[in-house]
Amino acid sequence: MSGKRILTVICPQLKDRFLIEICCENLGWQLKHFETVTEALPFLSEHPIERLFLDFASLTDFHYDIPRIESCTKANAKVVLCFKNSNGLMIPANPNIKIVSDNFSLAVFLKEMIGEKRILQQVDSEILDLEKLIVGNSAVIKETRRFCEKCQENLTPVLICGSNGSGKKFLAKIINQLDASKKEFVELSLLDLKNLFSWEHVNYLQALEAIKDKTLSKNNICLYLKDFQVLDSNNQIKFLEKFEKNLSKEFQSRQIRLIFSCTNISPNSQLYDFFYKNMKSGVLVVPDLASRKRDILPMFEYFLKQFSEGNSVLQVHADVQSLLENYGWPNNVRELKLVAAQAAINCAGGIVRTVDLPEYLQVKSFFISHSNVLEESPRPLEAFEAYYIVEILKSVNGNISKAARQLGVTRNTIKSKLKKVDGVFSENVSPIKMLV
Repeated sequence: MSGKRILTVICPQLKDRFLIEICCENLGWQLKHFETVTEALPFLSEHPIERLFLDFASLTDFHYDIPRIESCTKANAKVVLCFKNSNGLMIPANPNIKIVSDNFSLAVFLKEMIGEKRILQQVDSEILDLEKLIVGNSAVIKETRRFCEKCQENLTPVLICGSNGSGKKFLAKIINQLDASKKEFVELSLLDLKNLFSWEHVNYLQALEAIKDKTLSKNNICLYLKDFQVLDSNNQIKFLEKFEKNLSKEFQSRQIRLIFSCTNISPNSQLYDFFYKNMKSGVLVVPDLASRKRDILPMFEYFLKQFSEGNSVLQVHADVQSLLENYGWPNNVRELKLVAAQAAINCAGGIVRTVDLPEYLQVKSFFISHSNVLEESPRPLEAFEAYYIVEILKSVNGNISKAARQLGVTRNTIKSKLKKVDGVFSENVSPIKMLV
């Protein structure tokens, strides 16, 4: 990795680190992450900045830290300072420092690294075609479109449940955009508040005060209340009861819409009952992407079109289609979107192939393509290990030391495992020149 350019991120509690690392790898950058500017400075003094993402929360003192950052920048460096509420913020004199009015996130990272033209914000367009925006063929997706249409002219709060990366915020934005009054979309995270104030637990009174502060002197807004699971089940019900009693009518008179989101894929029955019976509202549950295989390919093709700027139609090879459907997608739609972005960047021939995907998916593809070995003739785990070691050795021209570093094992481990290889593998191993 020594020949790669260094991309530095200074951000406390970095979310989506795994996905950002994968994107950096495919873009040819080496990621270095620090929690604070003070922690990063010793490294930056030895490795002048080429590209830096700086979250405002990592600064101790703006007037002190920014000059220290500037002293470490190269002539052609780019520093992206992410700060959600940048009004009144002193703008640095250095033209290489760009202010982004948002906290550091995967979306900001992609936009600044890949380019604004590749990140199409179709949710913010004037005309919304739900068939094109909420992509997929599963029954869940069809119900999701119907749910969003039903909610568009209704101020009653709704709850969207789903795992991280499943698209809860995206759906909340669509519900808001369908509203003819075009409300301002305002976001509030209970988890961020908990971390900010170092609360051991968040109770319903603290949550109510938070939304009062967020909506103070504001009308005609859509408040997206994230991470409702931070409240335990008792505090969730108490929050909703107090909201119904003290704030519901006021919010309706001020045209304030409240959309809750929760990472619990199956909310408890009390919460369900309260939304359906007491609030006369609904709950939308978005299952994990891996359980909606009919949606994976259409969504992947949709993202490919976005990231290729619509200038070319990229086709997806059959091997890639099989791989996408058989992968577990632990980070859901968020991960699928990032994989599509990298595939669009890497693809050169108009057809997305396995080599255009991130390396960890290529490894998955290798095991899928060799699964027929077990079907034809059952073999022990060592057989699969040997196949994988052979492929890694081929990729590094037989250099055992390089292969060992990639696999995270010793050279002796590789040698001992290859000794267990029987005749089936000998024709694959013999052409490889073993290097020190």
